[in-house]
Amino acid sequence: MVSMGQLAGQENILPNAFHAMTLQDHFPVGDGYSIPITNSGHSILPIRHRPLYLNNVLITPNIVKNLIYVC
Repeated sequence: MVSMGQLAGQENILPNAFHAMTLQDHFPVGDGYSIPITNSGHSILPIRHRPLYLNNVLITPNIVKNLIYVC
């Protein structure tokens, strides 16, 4: 099973259907710490041939760069 997610620092760049999360939700980062997840939802990235639909987008205000990952 393949899942796709994205981490973003700002809700305004990903405006679609976000849901507030509890303060207990965190995402682990490479330095051993974890950062809080404040919202989640989905978004659409317009690309050249067709839009890319993103599910499980997590908003983490403390992240420095917007990331896309596939697992």
